[in-house]
Amino acid sequence: MHQKITSLLAALLAAVLLCACGGQPAQAPEPPEVPEEDAPYDFTLDYHRCAPLVERQIGSDLVAAAWLVIDAFLAGETTVTLPEGDYGGNPGNDLGYALYSMCPAFGAVTDYDDNHFDRAARTVTWVYTQTPEQVRQVLASLEQTTGDCMSRLRRGDGETARALLLYRALTEQAAYDYDVSGTYDDDPAAYRFRTSSYAALVLHSGICYSFAQALAFLYTQAGLDCAAVTGDGATGFHMWLMAAIDGKWYYFDPTWDAGGGWYYFGMTAEDRAAWTGEFTGGALLGQDVTTLADLSDARFSSVNGRWWTDMTLDRQAGQAVFTGGDGETLSLPLS
Repeated sequence: MHQKITSLLAALLAAVLLCACGGQPAQAPEPPEVPEEDAPYDFTLDYHRCAPLVERQIGSDLVAAAWLVIDAFLAGETTVTLPEGDYGGNPGNDLGYALYSMCPAFGAVTDYDDNHFDRAARTVTWVYTQTPEQVRQVLASLEQTTGDCMSRLRRGDGETARALLLYRALTEQAAYDYDVSGTYDDDPAAYRFRTSSYAALVLHSGICYSFAQALAFLYTQAGLDCAAVTGDGATGFHMWLMAAIDGKWYYFDPTWDAGGGWYYFGMTAEDRAAWTGEFTGGALLGQDVTTLADLSDARFSSVNGRWWTDMTLDRQAGQAVFTGGDGETLSLPLS
């Protein structure tokens, strides 16, 4: 007991002397600031994000309608009543187009199509094709996959770096679902699930509009302006993406790059009409995309049209380095 009292008095005396001398207890040093190229990308999943080009094309009233539908869907509801607004043209189709790139789970687990938009009553309805527990699992898997994709980015990454990394995240494990063709009549719910943008993201499988809308979702979440477009070419009907990188517009075809690669990354409209499928036109919800954007910039002409086996980012040097199967390398400035 005497020893404990002696120790306590010694500790009190030391504290008094410290205060009397104006001293302060030692504090832990501030952690070093993480360089931009090493800091994680600031990202929060937001199903309300809509690409500016899509909003310009369908109108702000339909974007607001999409927000209402998404919120009701996430709450487990099956109908929304829309406020008065501009719902001209084919609003059911345009709403579905926006929803599939804003909230991929919606198209995967509901039966929504343009017939579920009642313009006179201003209502949108849908039926769930999976159980509530399955819907929760789909949403959880989508959130996990999206987070995994975004974890490849760093805070200082510009638009070129984000486009390259997310393109690879989508395509490197992707495979075209050849078996889904012709299964709609047998099982419409299974067909919708397998061809959804959710399937392309989480299951790495789908068809052209699965991958195009999946890339639109990733790019939109990462702040890149984009929109899925359609066209007819030598191989028939097809869907791909147009996106703006550093102020210039390009075409991207993740379906034809399924399995990894950048053969169809950053194409011009002239490329798309020639060696990349002879698609003489691209349309965004029926409008010729050449009236919406200039797709003539050939910045990525040294990258596309070639079979690269790897790509690494040298953030300090500000370049992407592509490697071919024969060991050939190509450096692309990131800005």
